[in-house]
Amino acid sequence: MFITYLFFYVSDARTKHIKQRILDAITVQLSFFIEAKACYDEQNQEPDIDEVIGDALKKPRKPKKKGQCEEDLKDFPREKFPTMYRRKN
Repeated sequence: MFITYLFFYVSDARTKHIKQRILDAITVQLSFFIEAKACYDEQNQEPDIDEVIGDALKKPRKPKKKGQCEEDLKDFPREKFPTMYRRKN
């Protein structure tokens, strides 16, 4: 709404450069659509979603078996360090 007001109802030297910058930005944005339309070929079909995504889809995880964490950590050395805090029972 402000841009419409600026273009059609305000015409002075202060807004001239603002109008030009807005027009330049619109022209750049439209050029993307014009380029895409020029490169479009009807004979090329769009790829299937599976072809595009491929391996990016997450595969389902296997559930962990019971005791797996203890089994993975059993070979690590364990040391007790003295602390100044007492554990509450």
